Amino acid sequence: MSVNIDFDFLAQETLALKNQPETSTELSFDRYFEDLHEENFIACHDSEESSFPEAPGLLFYIEKGANTFCLRGISTDDIAYTANELISGGSKLERKFKADINEIKDQLMSFVTEEEAEAQVLIDLVFNRRFPIQEDVLCNISDPGFSWWMKNEEDSFSIYFQSHGIERAKNFLRLGPLGESVLSSRRLSDALPYLRDSFSINEFSSNRKSFTISSARANCEDFKAFQDIFVTGAKPLSREMFPMSTKGLTLYLFFKELALTRRFLLLVESQVHS
Repeated sequence: MSVNIDFDFLAQETLALKNQPETSTELSFDRYFEDLHEENFIACHDSEESSFPEAPGLLFYIEKGANTFCLRGISTDDIAYTANELISGGSKLERKFKADINEIKDQLMSFVTEEEAEAQVLIDLVFNRRFPIQEDVLCNISDPGFSWWMKNEEDSFSIYFQSHGIERAKNFLRLGPLGESVLSSRRLSDALPYLRDSFSINEFSSNRKSFTISSARANCEDFKAFQDIFVTGAKPLSREMFPMSTKGLTLYLFFKELALTRRFLLLVESQVHS
């Protein structure tokens, strides 16, 4: 199978992103994570303001090529208001989409978050980067790609922060680009004492290449809940699990953002392959 990628374009995209100013975000600590379901991800096919939710989140579209795709969009504290302003024309926000809004307005989508700061986390992590549609075809051992990969078993799982073998799609679950490997490995290591308070652990290891954990008890519901953070993003750990300290809040936000990112990437993937 032949795959043609415009690497010059990718290089230009990367250089442009490096030259963009960084945005500082601060998440409030007084809200608990609420499950986001598919109704939070809305494909809009008309220009009526009512088509968009009056809620904070993302307004975006998927710039899709033959072999790659890129997410373009903005975070906002009111998706409906921003969409109406954008579609009405003359808004400076249009440059964030790098396209004529009249040509893409039927492709605009929204994703609801608790607050705009959470949407900005997703912007910083996965927007304005070009990803391969078939990552396992494009990437190889020397070019590991972007995604985390998961070997998922009943009472244990391993996560590889980069590619794990040339047949990764056959043997592993692709999680997508959930975060930076060194920082994520450190956060997972720091969480070990609190995970032990939730369920019995038989094996645990975390380094810059991978993370492995197994439950000492078969069919442990708390272990399954932790596993589901990575599989579906559906059940993040509760705030009470971590101490009321800076370190505890950091770990809580790490898992909260990881779950949110996983859910968003699953929904984006369903659109890319539709």
